Amino acid sequence: MEGRAGNDSIDQLSNPGETGLARSLVCPACGGETAPLTYCGHCAARLPSAADALHHGERENASDPGVMLATRPRGARRLLPPITTSLRGQDASRPAVVAGLALVLVALLANQPGIAVAVATSVAPTLTLIYIARLDLYEEEPWRVLLLVGATGALGGAAVSLINTLLVDQIWLDRTHLNAGAAGFVGSFAPITTGPPAGLLLLAGALTPLLGLIAQLAVPVWLRRWSLHRNEVMDGIALGAAAGGGFATGGVIVYAWPLVAGSNPGGGVSDWTAALIALVLVRPLVLVLTASLVAAALWHYALTQRSRDLAIPLASGLLAAIGGASGGLLLARSGTVVELLWHALVLLGLVLVARSVVHRALNQDRRAVEIGGERLVCPNCRRLTPPGIFCSRCGHGLPSTP
Repeated sequence: MEGRAGNDSIDQLSNPGETGLARSLVCPACGGETAPLTYCGHCAARLPSAADALHHGERENASDPGVMLATRPRGARRLLPPITTSLRGQDASRPAVVAGLALVLVALLANQPGIAVAVATSVAPTLTLIYIARLDLYEEEPWRVLLLVGATGALGGAAVSLINTLLVDQIWLDRTHLNAGAAGFVGSFAPITTGPPAGLLLLAGALTPLLGLIAQLAVPVWLRRWSLHRNEVMDGIALGAAAGGGFATGGVIVYAWPLVAGSNPGGGVSDWTAALIALVLVRPLVLVLTASLVAAALWHYALTQRSRDLAIPLASGLLAAIGGASGGLLLARSGTVVELLWHALVLLGLVLVARSVVHRALNQDRRAVEIGGERLVCPNCRRLTPPGIFCSRCGHGLPSTP
């Protein structure tokens, strides 16, 4: 298993750029080559050259999930599992926000509000991906793969949004100033005299959301051909989040395309405020969590073959996808504020389910580490250590492996 424990939790502790230590050293007691931690993995002799630096790092990173596994389950009691700055690198959240805001400002100064909205839509999914990457205990998906999944998700989002726009325009609304079928939130941007027909509820409220999930998860499921992308549940969660974020951006591009073309949709301040909050924050997070939950169900079930690992996240994701879309159609006549409140309620439900799903995913991945040959969890100190006779962190004897 090509895990991050060997790369970040162990190797990065010995990375000269992080701690000033060599990647390995020779034990002065037995002469064996061992990881530059506290104890020799061959004879359990204390390594004084590495002890001071490591103790300093452990004091500063006592809650680092890559260092102390026993602290992570407490996070499941909170609304979201906590993340901490660790030796994995600097927090990328602030640069992502700054870059996104800068691009939005440039687009607005160029008199391109549609592009500004599309760029702003990608900020929340990006921050979610950074959060997931820092939350993952062991193995972080390569960012080039996440970018690829996000790009294909954007293409799928644009395609499905075009289909939905055609359905809404042909079956329900005669004239819209924005492509409301792509993302909802019609408000005063289009005249609405009647509710959506039953046929449209079936097509745009149920079938196209399912088609959207297929479009989002097609590439992540294809990536399961490689063990790197299927050996942990968090792999599926990260890939699903990338696909959902790209899907949200693709849909908003279609939605706001009339703005790019120079159209003036009108609308009041209340409509625009609610629509922007929904398009930039609430809807992207709903799509990210929906795809992540469905992916978590598929990945978890593939690893355990237990139906309970499949049922709850899959049912929650499908219910959110269909309920969010059909509820938005039914509430369209009530205005964008009511529609925003509905999607916020859906988001709250997804967050509550995701808390439990992520906790179970981390527990499953931790058990996989405990039985893996490349990464071990010491039964005494519960920290990651290289395979050997003794734990390189506390010196306790490790269980013999067949």
